[in-house]
Amino acid sequence: MRLSNGNLGHNWPLPITQWFDDELFYSLCCRFHYIAGNRLSGHTAKQLFGHARHGTQHDFPSNLDTFVQRTSGVFGDTPEHIILQHTILPFYLPWVSCSLGTELLDLLSRGQAARIKSLLGLPSSRLRANHPLRACPECMHEDKQRTGTAYWRLTHQLPGVRVCPTHKVLLWQFNEKTNAVRRFDWLLPRNDAFYPVAYTLTTHCQLWLDRLAQAAIEIFKLAPNIHIDLNTVQTAYRTALDEQAMLRGRHQIALGTVCQRYLAFTRSCRWQELGIMPPAQERSTTFMLSRLLTRQPCSTNPLHHLPLILWLFGDWPTFWAAYKHAQAPASVTPVHPRTSSDIPDTQAQRLTQLVVVQGLSVSAAAQQLGIAVQTCQSWAAACGIRLQKRPKSNLERIAAILKDLRQGMEQKATAHKHGVSSSTISRLLLTEPGLHIRWEKARRALAQKRAQSRWLRAMTKHPNATAKQLREIEPASYAWLYRNDRAWLQSKLRKLAKHSVDRSTSVDWAKRDEKLHGQVQQLYQQLQRDGELFPITVQQIYKSTPNIKPALSSLNRLPQTRELLTQIRKRSYRTSKC
Repeated sequence: MRLSNGNLGHNWPLPITQWFDDELFYSLCCRFHYIAGNRLSGHTAKQLFGHARHGTQHDFPSNLDTFVQRTSGVFGDTPEHIILQHTILPFYLPWVSCSLGTELLDLLSRGQAARIKSLLGLPSSRLRANHPLRACPECMHEDKQRTGTAYWRLTHQLPGVRVCPTHKVLLWQFNEKTNAVRRFDWLLPRNDAFYPVAYTLTTHCQLWLDRLAQAAIEIFKLAPNIHIDLNTVQTAYRTALDEQAMLRGRHQIALGTVCQRYLAFTRSCRWQELGIMPPAQERSTTFMLSRLLTRQPCSTNPLHHLPLILWLFGDWPTFWAAYKHAQAPASVTPVHPRTSSDIPDTQAQRLTQLVVVQGLSVSAAAQQLGIAVQTCQSWAAACGIRLQKRPKSNLERIAAILKDLRQGMEQKATAHKHGVSSSTISRLLLTEPGLHIRWEKARRALAQKRAQSRWLRAMTKHPNATAKQLREIEPASYAWLYRNDRAWLQSKLRKLAKHSVDRSTSVDWAKRDEKLHGQVQQLYQQLQRDGELFPITVQQIYKSTPNIKPALSSLNRLPQTRELLTQIRKRSYRTSKC
């Protein structure tokens, strides 16, 4: 096999022609770079992707069309095959729409990967959008003995995987290719290029980390045509919450109780310390759970769902079985009596012939048709046939009852007012032609007028209230209007005061500044004690302390850290000049 480079007009033999077991696409390119003997990473990128920067992203590589063309399809006939088998994108695809999934595949193929993370909603998920390279020390040792080199395994890069599925040990995190350190280079794993592991796992933590890793792997293995419907996911969540007695009534979720138990579970698993979840704050967790459990479903980071799934179901197979049996919530529709379309044509014709033409009584017609008298009465009402009845009540009382029902009076109230049984009212609704439909329309009109008037009264009484506050004041009215008169409700909601969130107190910047300043200073002193050759650069600080780089955009709120980094830069500059 030969490498075809259209830009330079040469053909070179491919230095490698096979994948390693469970190999990441970026790892394959790294091996190509080392075996080809290229001095610069940009040379390899140009050979494989036609551009010095394309393809070097270890999570979402770009311009795979060119790669397939230049390698003559040796590593995959199509870009889609490489993406689905050797990148982490399949972990996210089931959670997005089919149209967005197709767009994502197309963007990676054509070399426009810059939008991928934004389209997946990763930057706004509070979990960071980067995917640090990880490796298992045991796997690295075995791979060196078996293949001659350590390489990046795809399974270890999946979001949520923190332990090796084979050896059950914590994965090491690579200190390069992140925080802008050598981001465009081709780097294979080395024992001296990982952050030190600062965690000792308990049996409990080990168990749940392993289950989390297995869940992430199962999602990755889902067929490309499978789409996880978030409405059905919510239904499965509610069923599990109901089984664990965390619902108030039939529908309302006891969000406070759910949040407390969920936080207790995740803290016991130490997932916040491992960066799997954002910091465990009750306020932010409650907001996140309300989005996942009660609000209109939206595409979000799967890592928000996985801890919740494991907490409620224990493992992925149990959740997946519940998901398959769950049904998306159906809209509430009124129950109507029989209509003429529900009755077979031959039976409707015979009923009309017997009652209207021959003049038989309803009991005689029912006997002829072989049905119950009550069924015959219901069929006659559905066909618009008015039957001659022998009422037990006088005609004036029946006329008054019919008048009240046409105006939408409740069945029990009507029965109590006129001194008859509830079954008499039900029988009239089912046997009087057109009465049931008219009664339902009147009932709906009364309920609509009552809900609208209560909502308007609450708006008038609390003119500065937000939509959330009004919902707490009039929950029943809001629920009815949301289900049955949403257009009117939304027109009123647009006139309400907007809810403003004071985010100034959500982060203690002084405390964060003090902590980060101490970390940088301690690291700088440690590098000096270790005999690190001067100059000690800020780049070394970023490489050794991964939580510094994300804080650079907020250095104006971290004056102590900013001043210390400025001093390090100046010392580095003076030393290099000397």
